[in-house]
This record gives sequence, C-alpha cells and structure tokens, in this order.
Amino acid sequence: MQNVECSDKEVLRDGEVKTVPIAVRIQGRDAKMIKYKELRVICSRLGVVGYKNKAKEKLLELIAQKKINDATFDAIFRDKKAGRHEPTRKQVQCPFRFVSVEDAFWKDVHAAFVDDTIEEFVQLIDHHPALDPTAIDLS
Repeated sequence: MQNVECSDKEVLRDGEVKTVPIAVRIQGRDAKMIKYKELRVICSRLGVVGYKNKAKEKLLELIAQKKINDATFDAIFRDKKAGRHEPTRKQVQCPFRFVSVEDAFWKDVHAAFVDDTIEEFVQLIDHHPALDPTAIDLS
C-alpha cells in the first residue's frame, strides 16, 4: 500500500457533494492510465473487498479507502499487540515436549541410590559387626 498515492475528490452522491479519497498514482503510474482489468488485478492483490462489477472510478476509491483503513487499523492493532506481548504463533501445550528421557532416567537413578541422610548406613553399621569401622585392623 506504500506505492499508492491518494488525494481527495469531490463527487456528487445522492444530490450532495461529498469529498472522497481516490487513488491518483499506483506504483508510480497515473491511475487514469491503468486499464480496468489491471485495476481489478490490483484490487485482488491488495485485498480490496467488493471490487467486482464496479466502475473504474469506484475501483480507485476502493483502493484509496483500503489504504486509509490499513494505515488506521495497523496503528491500532500494532499498539494492542505490543501491549499484550503475546507470541505470534500458538505454543504447543504438551507438558512432556522438552523432557529428556535420558536425563529423567538418570535423575531417578541418582535419587534412588544417593541420599543426603546417612541414617540407613549408620543403622546398617550398628546391626552388622563386619562393617564396624573401629574393628578394622590396619596391620
């Protein structure tokens, strides 16, 4: 839409003179010199709605209106999106998507065989005389 230059034109509608925006230049070319079929292709590529079976003047008005609407709504939606800080893409909500099976396995093994408390080991030493550290002969 940056390649579209617009200006205002006074037209007679319903017995009243109204000022409407109209496309004057499209991609550096004078809009009056562009053929009707080319204007229809431009309308479809720009996403202009309701351009079929309209006169050339009406197509130029629709293109200008599309440019004005896009500029207005882009500013509004850009501010709204910046306020939300939401990612543009939807995120997959699977809780296991980043879980490494190998890491989880070794963490479970570590938790099963390593304990911060040594109470079980002390109880084992107390009950079994062969594990008594004072009874070890170093000679």
